[in-house]
Amino acid sequence: MQPYSDYEIAQRRIAERQSNKSRFRVLLVVLGILVVITLISGESAFCTVPIGIMTILFALSYGIELYYSNPENAPNESEVEQEMGWLFGDNWQVQSSAQAHTLAQDRIRERRISKWRFLGHFLVYMPINGWIIVTSRRPQ
Repeated sequence: MQPYSDYEIAQRRIAERQSNKSRFRVLLVVLGILVVITLISGESAFCTVPIGIMTILFALSYGIELYYSNPENAPNESEVEQEMGWLFGDNWQVQSSAQAHTLAQDRIRERRISKWRFLGHFLVYMPINGWIIVTSRRPQ
């Protein structure tokens, strides 16, 4: 691990957030184009529905990442202190640095995001798996 200055850490976070913002906007534009194609084509545009669903899911994923990378939604100090204790032990105050503090914040953010991703996967794949099970049990 290379020691980064506070400025470099902030620059990396800003660049990552900007990248996620750009991806989110592109996905929204793609979704808008798919909606227009579907409306213009009428009944023959059902092939755009799976692409649209995937676009919505990816846009939601990037939206959640943007929400939790927002400075107003940063982890509070007690959460960061608890994470630092888990990472570096009881004497974490002695070995703490800006990079270690950033690592703790990033781990908290990733856990929050992964909870939402799990919910998304659960809500998408459970109905699909249920449909597969129901359709595969037909008598032949």
